Amino acid sequence: MRVGLISADSYLSCMKKIFFFLCLVLVFPEFLYSEDTPADSITLKQAIEIAVRNSPEVLSAEQEVKLAKQRVRDAKFQFGPQIMLSGTASRFNIDEPMTSGMELGDRFFLPEYANERYFTIRSQVLLPLYVGGRNVNNLKLAKVAYNRAKVAHSSLRSAKAFAVKKAYFKLQYVRQLLELTEKTVSEIKSSFEGKKISLEDNYEAGLRSSLMEEKKRELAMKEENALTEFLALISRDPFFSFKLADAFEIIPVNDSLQQCIVAATEYRAELQNEIFQAQIDQIAVNMSILRNYPTIMLGAVYDINSNHFSDLADRETYSRNWLTMISVRLPISINSWSTVSQSRMQQRQGELKRVEIRDAIRMEITGAYREALFWENENSILTAELEKAEKLHSEISAKSDNPVSAARYSGLLYDMRSNVLKSIYSQLEARARLEWARGLDFADR
Repeated sequence: MRVGLISADSYLSCMKKIFFFLCLVLVFPEFLYSEDTPADSITLKQAIEIAVRNSPEVLSAEQEVKLAKQRVRDAKFQFGPQIMLSGTASRFNIDEPMTSGMELGDRFFLPEYANERYFTIRSQVLLPLYVGGRNVNNLKLAKVAYNRAKVAHSSLRSAKAFAVKKAYFKLQYVRQLLELTEKTVSEIKSSFEGKKISLEDNYEAGLRSSLMEEKKRELAMKEENALTEFLALISRDPFFSFKLADAFEIIPVNDSLQQCIVAATEYRAELQNEIFQAQIDQIAVNMSILRNYPTIMLGAVYDINSNHFSDLADRETYSRNWLTMISVRLPISINSWSTVSQSRMQQRQGELKRVEIRDAIRMEITGAYREALFWENENSILTAELEKAEKLHSEISAKSDNPVSAARYSGLLYDMRSNVLKSIYSQLEARARLEWARGLDFADR
């Protein structure tokens, strides 16, 4: 047995080839596939996930949820003490006592210390003992805003999913119709091939083929438009090639109308927002009442003062001052009851608006539900009629060899088959609208 050793140059050459191949695959992944490799398949669920993941609106709403959550944390800090640490260096020349103002540390200066340096380090603690429920209501407002941000994010996801569903079903329908048209054109042409027919029949055959070819071109353009719309929603390259993996068929609605209406009261974004708006209206009433409630604060201040900066490190050379106090502030608002009345009026307006929105959503759900059931029933009727027509067509074709009649039958069957496809598309579109109207997909229960 002979064991060969790989030289360093051969090893480096081999590694370079592997590295080049990996780079080629990463940049041009289509090199891994041959021309006979089928295009990628995409399901409706995958399309929705891609569209939501690539949507700037949904991503922005997601960030808004995070911001609202942070505001809730900030509102909770209002219940804790406020701790401040400050330091000042002063030199002054005054004839009368004066204060520096809040921006400069609220320092008090006396004329006898003029033209002297003055250094101060101050620590201050302020604790709200009672603020009339204002901090509690501010926290409630922050929580409501957080919940509304989550509902807005969910609503945008639902809106994007609804748009993708409509585009997906439309593309399915157009492709199925185009495939049916191509099949019918082939049937009409094959029925006249090799047959001796009269000039009139030849003219009729030409007209039928021409009309079907025109319809085929029209559907090809509709397919391009539907494909462009779908790709724009999922933010994919216009040249992205794929197949629709889901079957184009009726998806029954198993829930009752009452179940759909009940689901809407829990999941529909507009109703959830109105519930939160009712909470905000109630908080506004409470805040207007609390305007005349007192505010009680506990504060403590501790100062270290010296005439030289280096003296601040020696306890024997600096002075110490401290104080504690309780502050009570009682606001008196003359128009407080007028403000309360206005808040209650706005609360009543919100209640009336919620009733109007509930009625509108109920009608929207009812219309979509009945339309979905209608097309579901219509599809079963059309499918049964189509099966009878196809069976009769097979029997007649076996007995008759008339190409003109066969072409006419193909045209009639085309109309019936296209009506079946239309019923499927209409049912799917109505079902998607029903899911949007109730605020929840049937698969998400």
